[in-house]
Amino acid sequence: MQRDSSCIFLSTQTIPHSSLITMKLPFAAFTTLAIASTVAAVDVCTYTQRNCITGAAFGCCSNVPIGACCFWTQSILGWSVRFRNMTGNWLGTTSPDQNCGVQAAVTGASAGATTACVSVATTSTTNWFSARWSLNGTVVAPGPTTRSSSELAECRLPDVLGFTWANRDYRINVPGGQYDEVAQLLEVGDFEALTRFGKGA
Repeated sequence: MQRDSSCIFLSTQTIPHSSLITMKLPFAAFTTLAIASTVAAVDVCTYTQRNCITGAAFGCCSNVPIGACCFWTQSILGWSVRFRNMTGNWLGTTSPDQNCGVQAAVTGASAGATTACVSVATTSTTNWFSARWSLNGTVVAPGPTTRSSSELAECRLPDVLGFTWANRDYRINVPGGQYDEVAQLLEVGDFEALTRFGKGA
């Protein structure tokens, strides 16, 4: 699947919270965004199987700010998505595109619940390719290019990939600029080559 270019693609290593959104929002919305920028680091993880099960290969976008779009290009991912380290009254959405444009599924929780998993319906043969989170009631910039580029949400690729091979769990911190190479190995199942990038748990 080709990488979508209709959102602002930034490095997963350094993304300032000040550059999140430049929409004209009411003061209350700006207040919500300011609060969100100080919450615990949110992880958005996508899995090769439904129900975010242990042992499934996965990819995670770490430290995802509010409204940022975590997307992936591999068709083996996107069968379930877990939102971790959440806080407050939050919402998580998934999309079949790579820019968090069309909403496919929604999950979330009131204050106190810090994680949730949402899966593609068992009757569906189409997986997801992106996900994002927000605080309930917060307005975030859309992904599609119906707005100016300055109003688009940030997009980022997973910076962590994980898999199980030979009865060992591996977690790879993807080297900068090498996501496509590492993710392709995951997609074709070349786990031996992948072990060069990560250590077994």
